[in-house]
Parts: sequence; C-alpha cells; structure tokens
Amino acid sequence: MNNNLTIALSLLFWLTPIALTIHLALKKSESKTYKKRLGYIYGSLWAIACLGYGWLFIQ
Repeated sequence: MNNNLTIALSLLFWLTPIALTIHLALKKSESKTYKKRLGYIYGSLWAIACLGYGWLFIQ
C-alpha cells in the first residue's frame, strides 16, 4: 500500500506542472480568468502531492 501511494504521489508531483504547461499551450485563446482558475486547480493538485510526500516521510 505504501509503495503504491509513493508511486502515485511521485507521478502527481512530477507530471502536474507538465500537464499544466501543455493545457495552457492548447488553450491560448481562453480568457485570463480561465487560465488563473486552471492554475489554481493544478497548483492544488501539486500541493496535495507535496504534502503527501511530507506525510510519507514523517511516518
């Protein structure tokens, strides 16, 4: 269980910024508000992965 969680958090941590970059590149014509919301969503996913890493290392 712990190993699977570590792999999932690793993928989320490393792929979230890449996915955000690709998503923003594809949606160039969208409004600034849309892009800001998108950044918040991807940023929160990245923060969850980061906190999950911290939680795994504390245990």
